[in-house]
Amino acid sequence: MQNESNTIFDQDFLQQTFVRRRQLMPLALKIYVWFYMVFSVYGVLSFIYINSTRWLNVARYESFDPILLISIFTGLAFPVLRFLCNLFIWLEKKSAILIGIIVTVLHILYTCLSFIMIYRILRRVEPMMWNVILMVLLEVPYLVLLLNIRKRWEQTGISGNEQEQHFKGLK
Repeated sequence: MQNESNTIFDQDFLQQTFVRRRQLMPLALKIYVWFYMVFSVYGVLSFIYINSTRWLNVARYESFDPILLISIFTGLAFPVLRFLCNLFIWLEKKSAILIGIIVTVLHILYTCLSFIMIYRILRRVEPMMWNVILMVLLEVPYLVLLLNIRKRWEQTGISGNEQEQHFKGLK
């Protein structure tokens, strides 16, 4: 006995009707996704390298500083979150764009608040603060791209794994 599919359409026709979520992404968004994945790994590694001597001094003298714990959390949280949301976008997860929007907005707000606090303390713009301004200027077009693609991504797109599972179910 032969296994017959429960649809009148053949597999080639169905394959043409599916649109992969990655095909919905413009080239600029694909570049941003890869840039932020690589930059996030670099950010975590450089944060660990730069602060390792400070952590060793705290461990050696056994003085616990709650500010140190907050700086470790914020220094590692945003790069890890940024990496994960961009990885999920590249893997075509359905809610990845929404997660990316939330992480980007939170990072922009955190960066702006940090910039304002440092400026209020120092009363001038330091050269290191220009890097912060550059990062926010890079995040704004990324946020616009995510907002533009969000509806189409959640409604019409299908991931490669979902497409394979659907065709296995038809066989």
